[in-house]
Amino acid sequence: MSQQTLQNNVPFGNNRTAINSNFTELYADKHNHSNKNILDNINEAPPTQASVTTAQTTAQNAQTTADGKADASHSHGASDLSGIVKTVNNNAPDAQGNVNVTGGGTGGGDATETAMGVSFVASNPQNIMQGVTVNDTDSVASVLRRMLRQATPPTYLAPTLTLSGTASGNVEIGSNIAPVLTPTFTQRNGGTATERRILRGGTVIDTSSTVTPFTDTEFQLLAVTNYTASVDYGQGGILNDSLGEPDETGRIPSGTVTSGTVSYNPVRRAFFGALGLSPSVLNDSAQIRALPSNFLNPVNGTVMAVDVTSANQGICFAYPATLRDPTSIIMQSTGFDMKGSFNITRVQVEGANGAVSVEYKVLTMINAAAFTNDRYTLTV
Repeated sequence: MSQQTLQNNVPFGNNRTAINSNFTELYADKHNHSNKNILDNINEAPPTQASVTTAQTTAQNAQTTADGKADASHSHGASDLSGIVKTVNNNAPDAQGNVNVTGGGTGGGDATETAMGVSFVASNPQNIMQGVTVNDTDSVASVLRRMLRQATPPTYLAPTLTLSGTASGNVEIGSNIAPVLTPTFTQRNGGTATERRILRGGTVIDTSSTVTPFTDTEFQLLAVTNYTASVDYGQGGILNDSLGEPDETGRIPSGTVTSGTVSYNPVRRAFFGALGLSPSVLNDSAQIRALPSNFLNPVNGTVMAVDVTSANQGICFAYPATLRDPTSIIMQSTGFDMKGSFNITRVQVEGANGAVSVEYKVLTMINAAAFTNDRYTLTV
């Protein structure tokens, strides 16, 4: 990039007059001063700030020779650098306070911002340069943004992982299931996924280099079965701060994310329905499981209703004996509680596919004649 006036981004080391005239407004706005020349007043701290006491500086000039290599030197007066740097390229000021700066710089920054040609780190906490690192390829505009405005670090978000399973939740004990488990990995500001694992009961049952669904082998559900997934991922990229500068604060390292749990819980069913004409009390598992209606996982407070017609002469409700006796059985047409008209027996009832049986309470009412249309509602 050829050197032009400062308005067109002359390197920071050149043209003191142009720098003063062009940066006066920025300095005045920052410190509420007027008619301040930045370089002439560089030793003067803002009203609430002290001068820089410690810094290390190396510099490169911005003049290049025809073959593209830097080959020149510049002198800076002590009034320019006093209190900001003690040495430049390890050269101390001479008796007149001048520091010889030699080195090479080929520019940098974007297409419209000339490189500083100087690299240093300012460390005094009271200075406006606090925490600002300047590289020799940084543009003047980039350095000024960081000097005169407070940067807000970026917010890095870690990856997340969820897991879903087909027909998860409560399942009748003894059912044969083959769950399809689908992990969903959201990368956010982390790196890409490198390995996916599916675990059942804490044991890995499948791995993959991609985050794909997995179908478990069919099995009979007799106990609570839990699935989780985990995904390994790489280090995430670097985000920019509020001033558009890269900032690694909070960058997401490589790691592992684990999903929540997908559970399959074996539970019992309640069975109920109307009986035909001249019925008998049901006394075995097959008869009870054959009732026309059922309710998965009944609890105290569960409500079940049976409609009867002239084709029916009996009603039956059956549910696990671990639950209490019914609080009411209401006949809809009259509003009467018919609980006293039901006989309670106990029967061993199996789960699905002949799974181990448990004791059920079986409530049966057999009418002397066929019913008229009505509804009986039981509340456990």
